[in-house]
Amino acid sequence: MPGPINLYFVSGIEKHTFRFPKSFETAGLTHRFAVIQDSYVPGHGEMFFDEPLWLALVAFVSAHDASATLSVVDNWDHIGRKERPLADFMRVWETTAYDDKCPPEAVVSRNGSTFGVCMLFEDWYLIGGVCPYADSFTHSLFANRDLSEEILAFLRGHPDAERWTLEPFVRRAEDTQGEKDGWLKRLIKRIL
Repeated sequence: MPGPINLYFVSGIEKHTFRFPKSFETAGLTHRFAVIQDSYVPGHGEMFFDEPLWLALVAFVSAHDASATLSVVDNWDHIGRKERPLADFMRVWETTAYDDKCPPEAVVSRNGSTFGVCMLFEDWYLIGGVCPYADSFTHSLFANRDLSEEILAFLRGHPDAERWTLEPFVRRAEDTQGEKDGWLKRLIKRIL
């Protein structure tokens, strides 16, 4: 098992965030909690995607409202138009080789026509980004109330928790506005 897998957290929506679907805002999903997985993992030569973390967060979304219907969307712009059942997606996912797996951009939870907890996947490792998102896989969970403590408790108590090193604090979105890109620091860390 590679490790440790570093996780960082941001609560809130930054002004520079371009991944905030209008449908979420209209539905009142104005509380965001980002689980940011550093793509650099010692012992793994390439950008590392932690599949158990993604699956754990899908389980959190699912468990939040057991009566909700879950779907996925390959492009978050297509929420409400090109969704397909999570179960169908997972049947293919389970037979796909690890190196070929690519999470959908959105996991959407609905109870009737009402959104539940929804999750967007952002692969910042491809484009850099601002700190703390640079070189990461970011899972942003949206809800109609603050779920920060529930998500943290869920991760701490999860059977895969020993794989993760959880940052001991949660950044507020407004505190990330002026942070500089951490690419140089990460590069030095990788070289050493």
